[in-house]
Amino acid sequence: MKAMNGMQALYRAFGTDRNQLLFMHGDPERLRAYIRLVNRPARPKKPEAHHHGAVLRDEITVWVKQQLADIIGISADDIHSDTAFDKYGMDSIMQLDLIRELEKLTGELPKTLLFEHNTVREAAAYLAEHYAEQIRKSWQPDVIEQPPAPHISVTPPSGPVPVREAFVDTQRHDVNSNALKQEGIAIIGAAGRYPKANQLEELWERLRSGENCITEAPADRWCQTLLRGASVKETEQKAPYYGGFLDAVDRFDHRLFEMDAEEARDLPPEARLFLETVWETFESAGYSKSAIQHWQNREQAGIGVFAGTMYSQYGWQMPSLEQAALHSNRTDWQIANRTSHFFNLTGPSLTVNTACSSSLTAIHLACESLRQNGCSMAVAGGVNLTLDVSKYEALEQVNFLATGGKSKSFGDGDGYVPGEGVGAVLLKPLSLAERDGDQILGVITYSGVNHGGGRQKYSVPDPKQQAQLMESAIKRSGVDPESITYVECAANGSPLGDSIEVAALRSAFSRFTDKQQYCAIGSVKSNIGHLEAASGISQLSKVLLQLKYRMLVPSIHADVRNPNLKLEGTPFYLQEKFEPWEQKVDPSNGNLLPRRSMINSFGAGGSYAVLIVEEYIGPRIWKETGADAAIDPPSEYLAVWSAKTEYSLRSYTDRMLRLLSKERNLPAEALSESLIRINHDLEYRLAIIYRSVDDLRLKLEALRAGEEVRDPDMFISPNCRLGKSVHAVNTQRQDHAGELFRIALQWVQGRSVDLECLRHQPAAGTVNLPHYAFDYGTDNGEASVYGSGETQLRVILERVSRGEMSKSEAMQYFFDIEV
Repeated sequence: MKAMNGMQALYRAFGTDRNQLLFMHGDPERLRAYIRLVNRPARPKKPEAHHHGAVLRDEITVWVKQQLADIIGISADDIHSDTAFDKYGMDSIMQLDLIRELEKLTGELPKTLLFEHNTVREAAAYLAEHYAEQIRKSWQPDVIEQPPAPHISVTPPSGPVPVREAFVDTQRHDVNSNALKQEGIAIIGAAGRYPKANQLEELWERLRSGENCITEAPADRWCQTLLRGASVKETEQKAPYYGGFLDAVDRFDHRLFEMDAEEARDLPPEARLFLETVWETFESAGYSKSAIQHWQNREQAGIGVFAGTMYSQYGWQMPSLEQAALHSNRTDWQIANRTSHFFNLTGPSLTVNTACSSSLTAIHLACESLRQNGCSMAVAGGVNLTLDVSKYEALEQVNFLATGGKSKSFGDGDGYVPGEGVGAVLLKPLSLAERDGDQILGVITYSGVNHGGGRQKYSVPDPKQQAQLMESAIKRSGVDPESITYVECAANGSPLGDSIEVAALRSAFSRFTDKQQYCAIGSVKSNIGHLEAASGISQLSKVLLQLKYRMLVPSIHADVRNPNLKLEGTPFYLQEKFEPWEQKVDPSNGNLLPRRSMINSFGAGGSYAVLIVEEYIGPRIWKETGADAAIDPPSEYLAVWSAKTEYSLRSYTDRMLRLLSKERNLPAEALSESLIRINHDLEYRLAIIYRSVDDLRLKLEALRAGEEVRDPDMFISPNCRLGKSVHAVNTQRQDHAGELFRIALQWVQGRSVDLECLRHQPAAGTVNLPHYAFDYGTDNGEASVYGSGETQLRVILERVSRGEMSKSEAMQYFFDIEV
């Protein structure tokens, strides 16, 4: 070949998109004949009966290449062993075609095989390891028997180390296990709102009864959308959408959070809901705003906020494009930062968006910050709302959206049903929680995140990386996988995603145990839908409730199983009934082990998160003896309540009445201390001196009966219309004996009083109290931040039906509402 011809060929090569080119010089006919000879497709050679190991694997590789080439219509020589199947344009149908060809030799294969092993080399290695005998038999010559040649002797490789020994060995030698094992993170508070459940106890009732909380989209949910206007109703009539929806997401107690109505209206509903949920989370842990400040000052470290979110659709609810454009500049950073600002929390403040794994990733980041002393406590959770119908349209376009009104986790679903929710937990290092006597709802022994990388298509989950994350969780937590008896799965009804997660679980646990059918799996999504950014916190909430009641709840809508879901021969079974969560025994010492759960949350873009959470088994309570035990308990106790508005104070006393009527055996001293702990010293105040829980209940009943109360043990602030007669009585009774009278009177008058002095050491314990009663009314009669007259009327009627507002009070609101 002349140099000039070679240079021209080189430049022509630069102008093509081929990775490899062959230039030949000589007689064209002879060259073409040569090319036809070397390019003739080779038939895979059948292995001899004795072939195994690397030899068999290489032969299977050649055979898989040929099957793949036949399906996609290219030469086997153009297929590279380490190129992912999707790079050849294979879709799920082609992958199933290839699996059917492989099954002609192996028998039935997992339908997720080519997602777990997504190159020719990986698939061939898997087949050689698990189906060598079947393949050898299929490739035997057509004779009855053909023994191997006598002069050939091959010693098979030694068998694998038993899996239980492998787990023990890992814990003994793996530098990533005990060496990195760290202190647990205590969950000391939790709150949330979910479909058909405005608090966690309501969620528990829905879960234990196996209730479907999916409904058709509320008729007025998208009527204000900017892009569609009235045409939304036509869209709904044409194709109704289903989901798990929260009630009245436009409501907000802006006065409690020190905003005027205009400022609150400008704040996204996600930020408003998260603020109220964090308030309830601190309450559930027994922390007031002043106690939070005292903690930060004492520890010389701030409290962090980590909030998961995903969608930002509030702009489309604006009345004009100009306002929508302005609002687009105020993104989701407000969710965490508003919370830190209102509660004066000085630790890290992060809003996290990793799609569907956002809230579990937020919890992981909070745990990491606590372990690195980046904060002293942390609030973590997430919020998810559907404020515009375009979400459903987008999910339909990519075939993610399920049809019908059931969320079929592990079932014969065809996609996921979206849901709304908000939840948060308060986290603290376990040693500090034990030191401070906090209630401990559960302990996070491990949290981790990773990404699926680029082995699969962007929208396809990667089972290898999911399994790697779970395997790492087991190693680094030091937890025996046989003590994990429940897995809260990410399963959402996707026929591919659900089966891939089960395949990943099987792969991860098989590294450590060969025990079968001992670990239940379930998904809260089957009840409330896929809450996307809030799915992780909803999963954790379910696990915490199961730990609290020591019961497992059923996963529903899986009567007809996903055909690709194979639980036989694995450690897992589907939890389909309400039954006790049995406690395991440590075989090494006979002690009871804490109930343990793994929680998986997988984001659509490949961002995966995992938690291992366990029951808290604290030290045995030491009972005092001697002189200390002889001290008589107090004969009187003080109950205090304060609220931002009179409505909130009245509503909270109603909630307390319901609690006291239901729980007749509450300890009187613990009730007093619990009320003092969550007191915020707000403007409207009520204090009652009582001698027993029944005494307190009777006094509250008299107060709420609306009659004139002349009880010297009852104190109400002067600005409250309910208590003028009570206040008058008490101001005339300065001779009333006891320190409680002086403290109660000064406190309701608005003076600065240290109620903490009434708490006893050691603490008398805690009582789970009702949450604060948010007031969604405003001075001019509006019932929500920006709600319509119809919405306002609905809120008022709900208050009347619950006994939270009298008919006469409701009539005053009606006159101010324009319908």
